[in-house]
Amino acid sequence: MIARWLSIGPLLALLAVLLAPAAVSAEARDPAATLTAFAAALNAHDVGAASGVFAADATLVGPGKGFQPTTYSGRAAIEAFLNKPLAAIDNPTTFLQIGTPQVNGDSVTASFLLVASDLAAQGLQPMRGTFSGTAQGGVFTSMTVTLSPDWVAQALAVRAHPGVQVPAVQVPAGS
Repeated sequence: MIARWLSIGPLLALLAVLLAPAAVSAEARDPAATLTAFAAALNAHDVGAASGVFAADATLVGPGKGFQPTTYSGRAAIEAFLNKPLAAIDNPTTFLQIGTPQVNGDSVTASFLLVASDLAAQGLQPMRGTFSGTAQGGVFTSMTVTLSPDWVAQALAVRAHPGVQVPAVQVPAGS
């Protein structure tokens, strides 16, 4: 009986080793895990790692001039977007909080709250919005960053009247 276990033991060990990468690989392809990795990179203020969760030919639609949706194509353009002056992620005071990711196949959506001292210095509340993306093989092939209309209105009011305090935006619990 012991001889039988000795001959099966190495086979079971080999099987465990072969199956372990499949479990890790499956987790890496999970869109929620990809979004979590993106948020972790942002909070580590690592622009390279944050842009690294995007495919080389990915597209990101995010706020551009006047907070209008703008398309950024390719990893280099996405990295430039992440380095924009307003709440740039390499700013050590920037912190991103994401809500619970909602996954549907390769798609993931989550609310976010971005806190940064440069926003507060301009009289703005933390930036609120939603991430929506498609991830395959552990990288985003596309992402849309949608800012809350209330937050955009507040930001535009601050830009139109610098130095004037605008009413606070209510941040819902859990966002």
